[in-house]
Amino acid sequence: MSYNFEQARSRMGVRYHFIGMILLLGFAFSFNSSAQITGIGFRVPSYRPDDTLQSVLIGKKVQQMKDGRMKLTGVENIIYEEDGETPDLVLESVECIYDKVNKAAFSSESIKVFKKDGSAVIKGLGFRLRLDDSSLVISNKVDTLIRKKADLVEGESELPGGEKNSPKLGDPNTLEIHSGRFIYAALSDSAVFRQNVNIIDPQGMNIQCGVLQVPLQVDAQGNRVIEADIDVRIRIQDENRGLLESTAEKAIFLFESGQVSRVELTGSPSFTTDEYKGSGSRMLLEPAKNSLHVIGDGILKVDRRRFGRSTIVGEGSPDLGNAVIEIRSDEYRFQENKGVFSGNIQLIDPEWTMTCGDVEIELDSAQRQFNRLIARNKVELIAQNLQADQQGTVLGNRADYYLLDGQYIMDITENPTWNTDKRNGQGDLIRLDPANKRITVLGNAVMYSVVDDNYLKPANTTSTLEPVATKTAESSSEKQLEIHSDQYFYQEGLAEFSGKVYADLSEMQIRCGKMVIVPPESDHASEKLTASENVFLELKKQAVFAAGAKAVYTASDQNIRLSGNPVLKTPDLTIPRAETLIWNLERGTYRAVGPYRVRGLAKRLNTETSNPTP
Repeated sequence: MSYNFEQARSRMGVRYHFIGMILLLGFAFSFNSSAQITGIGFRVPSYRPDDTLQSVLIGKKVQQMKDGRMKLTGVENIIYEEDGETPDLVLESVECIYDKVNKAAFSSESIKVFKKDGSAVIKGLGFRLRLDDSSLVISNKVDTLIRKKADLVEGESELPGGEKNSPKLGDPNTLEIHSGRFIYAALSDSAVFRQNVNIIDPQGMNIQCGVLQVPLQVDAQGNRVIEADIDVRIRIQDENRGLLESTAEKAIFLFESGQVSRVELTGSPSFTTDEYKGSGSRMLLEPAKNSLHVIGDGILKVDRRRFGRSTIVGEGSPDLGNAVIEIRSDEYRFQENKGVFSGNIQLIDPEWTMTCGDVEIELDSAQRQFNRLIARNKVELIAQNLQADQQGTVLGNRADYYLLDGQYIMDITENPTWNTDKRNGQGDLIRLDPANKRITVLGNAVMYSVVDDNYLKPANTTSTLEPVATKTAESSSEKQLEIHSDQYFYQEGLAEFSGKVYADLSEMQIRCGKMVIVPPESDHASEKLTASENVFLELKKQAVFAAGAKAVYTASDQNIRLSGNPVLKTPDLTIPRAETLIWNLERGTYRAVGPYRVRGLAKRLNTETSNPTP
């Protein structure tokens, strides 16, 4: 068989021509760029300044466009760690346009980005990738899942194959983020989310903000710090503790072991819970510890109907009026079952205002209510309408505010005192019932009352049983009536004393078991003082003594009416027995009514019975 040299030369020519075309095409693509045509498509590497591999852009197919750019399909971009060998972040898209002049790739198609360790998956619509620094922008509809802690299953760390470690919707270890825009910086390995950012933590937290910055990797301890900016809104829901909502301009979240261990809020932070709401200059939240700490210009507003009540007063309950207590302080903290306030404290209630050194609030977390508010250190309380539209002040070193028998009560202790325009007092405990304008003083109780100079003023004359000419009224001035007792209450001008009562007004002293001072019913009426239970009256300077079961003094006529086996003793006479004895202080006279007995000298007797009793 002979060999056809012409046919062989012809076949070799065709083969060499085909190989030459391939080499020429490869040379054309590689000239002026690092782009290469390989057997599987398109590949563009980029390098760091230290010549380590930074990223590789890969396209399964490539199409040269008229403007010099290239259209890639089946796109993948791999960003490597600093060693230039370990893949870190992978970008996948259906297609993109590669601009070799600007070293950028962009697309309006959907994109998927994931960390090779399975810690994050990001999906969106439209992107732009810069190859020189591997920065990435996703333009629209960004949905992100980030694993909150590093708990990799060995051999299952890479996506999409490593599904055991991939973050999943509803997984307690997964943070879900939705936004309108996404920006990734490879140098810091951090992501920035913008435009209507919404973060969902399946463990009960929701965050909304304008900008969110998230490191895509946890630190060496497995922690992650997330920063939220611009109109930050946080909702933390706990089935036992209720709902906490807070707002601020900026919030920094620390995730430790997959849990939000700390949130720091700045830029006019404020918060609301089921029990109270407040604000300050800076706020720290520690959800796991149930701790809320406000620092600087702290304000807390509490619905006082939460004190001693399991729920807010609802329909059909008595109307308690404006029920908000506002507490202002330099700093305060709520943790577990206690709230503590310190520094320049002011409490404002619709019925009173208080200043003090520190405040503590006792909480009942199970009932979500307050048991007691305790103020300490130089307590000063001012009640606007403490007594008949009079402003009153109460001082002490401790004040307890709580619910007692359906009324909100303030107990002042540790050397407490009180005062209004005309009266003041002290005792071991001063109890205020602001709603009823009532003051109760318990233990070593004393009241000082400013009275007219003629109040309980005896005439310095010889005693007689006959009225004498009325003395010319002297110009009146004010003096002080001092009343001691075991306890007393004062309400709308009415004062009632009980237990070892002792009243002292310079010359006149009264001792009894109970005393009541009744205010005048009108401007033209007079005050009435009633003493009962073993009454004893004494004028030490004039050696005059009187006693009985009851004594009633009327300021307008200066009469003391004694009843209940009254007796009287003066230097001139003694009345050991009478039904009623009327002692006129202004004239210094006495009148015995009913059967009576008299010892001593008298000019004339004026009685309302036929004859004195022998």
